Amino acid sequence: MRVVVIGSELAAATAAAALSWVGHDVVWRPHSSSDWNALAASAWLASEPELRASLEEGLRHGKLHILQPEEAIPNTEPRDVLWLALSPEQRGDAGDLVGAVAPCLSESAVLINNSTFPVGETEALEDRLGDARRSAVALADLLEEGRAWEAFTRPSRWLLGCDDDRAEHQVRELLRAFNRRRDVFQRMPRRAAELSKLAINGMLATRISYMNEIAGLADSLGVDVEYVRQGMGADTRIGYEYLYPGCGFGGPSFSRDLMRLADVQSASGRHSLLLDQVLDINEHKKETLFRKLWAHYHGCLEGRTVAIWGQPSNRARRVSTMRRC
Repeated sequence: MRVVVIGSELAAATAAAALSWVGHDVVWRPHSSSDWNALAASAWLASEPELRASLEEGLRHGKLHILQPEEAIPNTEPRDVLWLALSPEQRGDAGDLVGAVAPCLSESAVLINNSTFPVGETEALEDRLGDARRSAVALADLLEEGRAWEAFTRPSRWLLGCDDDRAEHQVRELLRAFNRRRDVFQRMPRRAAELSKLAINGMLATRISYMNEIAGLADSLGVDVEYVRQGMGADTRIGYEYLYPGCGFGGPSFSRDLMRLADVQSASGRHSLLLDQVLDINEHKKETLFRKLWAHYHGCLEGRTVAIWGQPSNRARRVSTMRRC
């Protein structure tokens, strides 16, 4: 298939690399805020296993073409798919970007919205495609930083928001190479997929904050919280994932999605006391390590060297440990 990828996010880079790797003809145009020259020099791209090498392989074999933001998309043959992977902050540009690419699309093209935007945005973007025969679907960005290539090429699931059988077939064909072992597609309405992405991170954040509360209680009672974690995780209704206590959650995408969920709640006229508590607990826990360090040295920290072990990926924006530095 002939694909256009728009965006400078990890999701955009991974999609461009993986789709060209399996033989699709891919044109990737990064967002104007971060062109290819900036991305090529970024530490996060170099730190993602296999991603940089796969991009270079696509360029070398002619299956991937990377444009500068001001370059026009080649209009020699109509494009079958527009893959949109923008950051939430770039939502205001999305409509114009889709409209600008629309003349290059085939009459039955599909827009895959892989951006984390407010609920209902995929439907709004469909109106910018300029042809009633074209469709827009929501594909939740479920990549994990540090293992994005593996998560895309060997996915555990594709959360697809789609109201059109023809569009679903086209998306399945596009991603067929990554869906061979078993069917990993879970189809639902577009708005449900958009909300599911936000709700997943809300649930993970709730587990982390709850476990941190239990860790604080265990500390005050002289109990090793590791035994408590193992006891909780052994219950099949709970499981072990995201039960590790620490100094709070962070990261550029995770924190951003939680704030987006809070915005959706507010825009709907509902106020989530639970989400407020989760975010408040997280902010409080970011002080935990510093308070313990301060108490251990009785407030005498001048001249001491502190090492922090456990940074999960190379992208350190909004990471809670960095708030302590």
